[in-house]
Amino acid sequence: MAVDRRRVPGEVRAALFFLAPGLLVIGLFFLLPIAASVLLSLTDFDIYALGDVRNVRVVGLRNFSRLLADPLFWTSLRNTFYFVLVGGPLTLSVALAAALLLHSKLVRWKGLFRTIFFAPYITTLVAVAIVFRYLYHPRFGGLNRVLELFGIPAIDWLGNPKWAMPAIILLAVWKNFGYAMILFIAGLQAIPESLYEAARLPWSADDHRVLPVLRGAVRHDGGRRSAERDALDRPSHVQAGLPLVEHGLCGGDRRGAGPRDSRLQRAPVPDREEAERVKRPVASVLLHLVLLVGVVAALAPLAWMVAASLMPTGEANSFPPRFLPSRPTLVHYRELFTRLNIGRTFGSSLLVASATTIVSLLFNSMAGYAFAKLRFPGRDRLFGALLVAMVIPAPIAMLPLFLLLRSLGLVNSYAGVVLPAASTILGVFLIRQFARGIPDDLLDAARLDGAGELKLYRKIVLPLLRPVLTTLAIVTFLATWNDFIWPLIVLTDERRYTLPVALASLVGEHVQDTELMMAGSVLTVLPVLLLFLLLQKQYIEGITLGGLKE
Repeated sequence: MAVDRRRVPGEVRAALFFLAPGLLVIGLFFLLPIAASVLLSLTDFDIYALGDVRNVRVVGLRNFSRLLADPLFWTSLRNTFYFVLVGGPLTLSVALAAALLLHSKLVRWKGLFRTIFFAPYITTLVAVAIVFRYLYHPRFGGLNRVLELFGIPAIDWLGNPKWAMPAIILLAVWKNFGYAMILFIAGLQAIPESLYEAARLPWSADDHRVLPVLRGAVRHDGGRRSAERDALDRPSHVQAGLPLVEHGLCGGDRRGAGPRDSRLQRAPVPDREEAERVKRPVASVLLHLVLLVGVVAALAPLAWMVAASLMPTGEANSFPPRFLPSRPTLVHYRELFTRLNIGRTFGSSLLVASATTIVSLLFNSMAGYAFAKLRFPGRDRLFGALLVAMVIPAPIAMLPLFLLLRSLGLVNSYAGVVLPAASTILGVFLIRQFARGIPDDLLDAARLDGAGELKLYRKIVLPLLRPVLTTLAIVTFLATWNDFIWPLIVLTDERRYTLPVALASLVGEHVQDTELMMAGSVLTVLPVLLLFLLLQKQYIEGITLGGLKE
């Protein structure tokens, strides 16, 4: 018989222990600055008089009245709606199309195609902006060069208001569709094969059910029952040294906690896929041709970035534009390491990204586990409040957060970059959703064997959370490595700059040296790209496991 969850001794104290670090970070560095932003919006706060709060006066809604009367606000709002209503559906459409193609049994080398399509997503945004600025150049840009091959006149992509927003949307679709594609692939893998077979029958009434099932599969939370079943179907890799058994799952008798992996039965059978390709060779060739077009579109900007970094000085701005270097050279890379000391900047980025990842994994996993498996008063209401706060854009809190770090003496320090990201609501949410799938009987059996909450967390929970922790680690590392705005605000000493900030500074100082900037972009992108190539299997596995819902 399972332990009565309401009578576990010390559960409230354990919950406070696990929640305190993460909630302290979220409350101090996110919720408090948001509240301060609301209060400051009601005053005549002057950022240039930071030290004298006595000069601050309450003005009520006067600032909002001035904002609504400003034509620039309405122009910005209209542009935002344009970007969201056009760019969002377009990104999802391209992602769904790519996922459907890669899910087809007629396609070979799915892992290779998937990696190529995901590569733009993990590319540093500063590097992407630099590359596309030159691709969009009205005279030297490669995009206009391609259009001229089809007899289309050159377009001033960024200088013409008519084309500026479509150009930005094109950039956003190119960079972001890969992540949505992975989510759709996870959802497609969750759809039973029997449903596909039924939908192919001419008399079937199930031909309209694939997309609804796909929608349910890619939800963040497919329900407690399906999550627990998913955990029961997954082998429980528990560290040695703790005699664990599951209690009560088979009529009250104990048994080893190592169930079979039912997901192996859902995987496509290679022989069937090969048979499908042999049976329909024309369709298979056409699908691969479409995918090759997508590969060219996904890799062309990155390939040109690498090619331009190897060109002699001035060749990237020649007319007509060149796609390959006439004489490859590494002089720009040598200049980055010798004259511009890019190695120190690389070390700063590695330190900040690694520290943020380690601390956030610890704090998020502790809080997520507490919300999922420990009962304490107000648990659901507190978690619901965090979910509401998750929809608030982080830039709203940047000014008060900077003032807070200034008062704490953390400006121009690595701690000022790491601490605000040490715990996030999204990270807690993802861990909590995954941890709900851990069977309560497994934890109760450990408690009966004398395991305390901390030992239970270390020996049982963390090993079971390994897939989602790996995914969250990669996401956190990539986001921190690619972050530009917050390190730019906090770090005032160029000796502490991270790579994206240093790259942006390089643009300002060497705006005419295209090849040098492309070399800097390659060095910024290369580490995260190699990291993804090494850990892509674990990353996609974590997303897929989260997407397998009933």
